[in-house]
Amino acid sequence: MRAHRVLFALLLACGSDPAPPTTTAPPTTTAPPPIAPPTTAPPSSIAAPPASRVAPAPLDAAQRAAAREAIRAGRAAVAASQFADALAAFQRAVAIDRSNRRLRCEAGYVAHLAGDDAAAETLIDAALAGMPDIDSMPADLRVPYAQCLYNAGLVYEATSDPDDARDAFTRSLALRPNATVRARLDALPARDARPSLVLHASMTNDELRTAIGTRLTCPDAD
Repeated sequence: MRAHRVLFALLLACGSDPAPPTTTAPPTTTAPPPIAPPTTAPPSSIAAPPASRVAPAPLDAAQRAAAREAIRAGRAAVAASQFADALAAFQRAVAIDRSNRRLRCEAGYVAHLAGDDAAAETLIDAALAGMPDIDSMPADLRVPYAQCLYNAGLVYEATSDPDDARDAFTRSLALRPNATVRARLDALPARDARPSLVLHASMTNDELRTAIGTRLTCPDAD
């Protein structure tokens, strides 16, 4: 979606006699694949849980206490606008409680605040993977998933992906009406507002350059 049309146009422009454009089918949208439950092995990073179908063992008392302490430290650091320290604390919590999707989503938002949107997207996408269908969502999960989808929309906005941000905000509102989410959704640019780029086989290279809106450098023909 981001670069394929321009690449096609470049290929046309670099030929001595541009070939007729082909018609491509519109991309289809597929739901993210569900993630498998994590294993109990200690993690080496905060990426998505390992693809093992063995259910994780419950945390023992010491692990629960350590995770709670890390979360408290992370939230205190967020309140103090110390986002790097907050992210480090949430990374510790996620490393302990690998199967906690709510924790992973909150950690993703903290990563966004810390300026690490790549880590934020990885954490939030893992938290949302396998999300139940909105129509059949259990009542006790609707608000947590709505909040996580809002976080996802913020991250997609930050990574210049307004269409994914719009989808996330829309799904969040379907789970729970919220004025803040509605305002963020309404502030997004209209979907596909830009005119379509139409190329013709009869165009010269100069005409293609003008249509594409950029300078092309083509090798001289032999």
